[in-house]
Amino acid sequence: MLDKRMCRAGAIDGMQYGFRVIVPREYVEDRAPGPHEANLFDIDAKYGDVMSLEEVLKYLQGVE
Repeated sequence: MLDKRMCRAGAIDGMQYGFRVIVPREYVEDRAPGPHEANLFDIDAKYGDVMSLEEVLKYLQGVE
């Protein structure tokens, strides 16, 4: 599990290095649901894709 600050920082770093970041929603946590959802929304809008773990695994199975 990552807290929202670590996840956001990693997403920003990845984007700055030219990667399209994928964040599995289940691997990010926060104490309060409001800021948690706002942070995931922001990451998804600006830095990468926030997806369910199931979606990420399906995607990775199709990558060669």
